[in-house]
Amino acid sequence: MNYRTQSFFLLGRPMLQARLENLQAVGPAFDLDYFQNRAMLNTLNVGPTLDPRFQTYRYLRTPEEPVKRDSPRRAFLMIMWGIVGALIGAGVALTRRRTI
Repeated sequence: MNYRTQSFFLLGRPMLQARLENLQAVGPAFDLDYFQNRAMLNTLNVGPTLDPRFQTYRYLRTPEEPVKRDSPRRAFLMIMWGIVGALIGAGVALTRRRTI
């Protein structure tokens, strides 16, 4: 509380009554941020509504890892990396080759 609100009781009953009547007639003075926040809140409350007949489902068991691997086989990877190694080796051999 600041000094101004703490000293209201010193004004006396007639001044406080006049301030109260003025506040009731005009209404409270809000900052611009208040109205922006109210507008934002109203836009958030307009969101989609759920269908009351919507049913949710739950799993009876926890998910498990598959027994069979989904990744490529080891032979395929060996062949692929063998080809990549051969290409790199050929590139190195061609760059070191001396021209006559």
